[in-house]
Amino acid sequence: SRAAAIGIELRDRLGLDHQTLNQAAAEADLVVLHWWNHPLVYAWLCSGPWPPARLLIWSHVSGRSAPQIITPELPALADILAVAKPVSFQVPALAGLAEAEKAERLRLLFSSGGLAQVEGAALRPHPGRRVGYLGTVEYAKMHPDFVSLCLSAGLPDDTVFAVAGGSEEAILRGEVRQRGVAGRFEILGPIGDVAGFLSELDVFGYPLNPDHYGTGEQALIEAQAVGVPPVVLAGGAEEFVIEHGVTGLVVPGPADYGPGLRRLIEDGDLRRKLSDGARERARQRFGLDRTVAAFQGLFDELMDRPRRPRLWPGWEPGWTPGRIFLASQGRVAAAVFTGLEGGGAEAEDLSRAGLSDTRGSVFHYASFFPEDESLKLWCSRLAARRPPSF
Repeated sequence: SRAAAIGIELRDRLGLDHQTLNQAAAEADLVVLHWWNHPLVYAWLCSGPWPPARLLIWSHVSGRSAPQIITPELPALADILAVAKPVSFQVPALAGLAEAEKAERLRLLFSSGGLAQVEGAALRPHPGRRVGYLGTVEYAKMHPDFVSLCLSAGLPDDTVFAVAGGSEEAILRGEVRQRGVAGRFEILGPIGDVAGFLSELDVFGYPLNPDHYGTGEQALIEAQAVGVPPVVLAGGAEEFVIEHGVTGLVVPGPADYGPGLRRLIEDGDLRRKLSDGARERARQRFGLDRTVAAFQGLFDELMDRPRRPRLWPGWEPGWTPGRIFLASQGRVAAAVFTGLEGGGAEAEDLSRAGLSDTRGSVFHYASFFPEDESLKLWCSRLAARRPPSF
């Protein structure tokens, strides 16, 4: 493998081997923890005292909504907590820090996986008009009114809404069939040729769930690199990937999404202007070399700091997986689950991601720790209230 060729040792299947993980942390010059709310990540974070180490936590989620929440304990635990988009600085746990703590602990590492997957790709002629979506196809990520938002543009009948990605594409196919608009949608499922898909789009339509967990938005980066101008909703990480009026359109809310699509489809001059701007700015902003340089800067900064022991704030011996799950949810979200014990909480109190099989949900934790009594209770109380798509 490439890692072996450059002398990097890879270790796998260490999720619950905390002794080996702690030993590796103690021996390392610094530890980079790629963080999101995964049961095995939290099981390690909340396993007890860590040996002296330098710790960089890099958040792969925006951290704004349950079950993917940046809690106050994360910046307290880390030497540096790096976020991928500025929207994460609005999270209460980070916005509420004293200015001195922000300066010491918080950094922006504006992430990109680079442009290699679409290198050399360019727009090419195609019949009709095509508005495309590429990414996670499930309503924890997509706007729950995705189909209606597409149709609200009132575009001509030869306009196709092309959707690429998984994992709930079958549910989307069923929805458009039920609504009698299957002929307007081309739902492809996961694809291999990302560059080819993007090259035959006129507009990248990317309306996301207001509570979505995403932060990197690599699909938006690649769409711009190919020259496909996006339309996105304000308020999420995607707002910081698009430059309104330069590389795409950022519209205030769902009611403005359809008009934004229609404007780009009908105004060829504006579409071409944004297409040119998107290609140019993508290469300036999102090259992999920029991400590498940003990491190197953080590494250099951390190496000037001493190693220190650390402990999850408030941890006590004997924490169960259920207690660890509550720690991952923060005070407000955790109250939903303690309320379930008395039958007082409703599924409406949880986001769609909070009721999924993964995404750091209680069902996700129960899949790793099926014997935990609290997790079993919470899952049983919520099972009948989950959306039919699950």
